[in-house]
Amino acid sequence: MLVRVAIAAMMFVNTIASAEASCVIGGFSFNFGEAAPINAVVTSDPSSNAGRCMLGFRGGTTVSYDSITPLKRPSNGKLEQHSSKLGWIYAPRPDFQGTDTVSLRVCGKYERNSGCTIVNYSITVR
Repeated sequence: MLVRVAIAAMMFVNTIASAEASCVIGGFSFNFGEAAPINAVVTSDPSSNAGRCMLGFRGGTTVSYDSITPLKRPSNGKLEQHSSKLGWIYAPRPDFQGTDTVSLRVCGKYERNSGCTIVNYSITVR
């Protein structure tokens, strides 16, 4: 029996933004080692903190992450690794509005389940 890892996926960006959030990430869950990619939807508002979004993960007593690495970088922005090493910060080009995509390979452990999975982010910049 596989147990799914529920990811809060940093619903707001309090680590890089002021009190006003600049993006919203829909919650999602996955199994480490899951073959099919997991899709997440992000809405970014460039009027707040230049639209920067933390694409990150939270560990805990039963969840640990070995690595989070980009497989596909955005076409209309850039990624910077967050200082915690538990995610990446997406920043759109200043003049960009539309949809951008990022894919991250997430590896770690949850209880007795371990491995890697791919998380695809569809980022809409307004």
